[in-house]
Amino acid sequence: MRSKSLVYLILILSGVVVGTLVSSITAGIDFLKWLSFGISFGTNSPLSINLGVLAIDFGISINLTISCIICILIAFVVARKVL
Repeated sequence: MRSKSLVYLILILSGVVVGTLVSSITAGIDFLKWLSFGISFGTNSPLSINLGVLAIDFGISINLTISCIICILIAFVVARKVL
């Protein structure tokens, strides 16, 4: 069961990576520009903790595009067929 979850997670993460790659490639092509349309949300400025010797910054930003959503859905379908 654990190996199925790991394979499922790897397929979904690969869908995110491929979707982001497709989005960045199609951003400059006029008739495929709609694939790179999306929203970005998260923290504008990260939470900073300065302890004198150690400084830590916490922040998160998510960029969700149409191509990323399509590739995630394809990864879900492939994962269902494979597993």
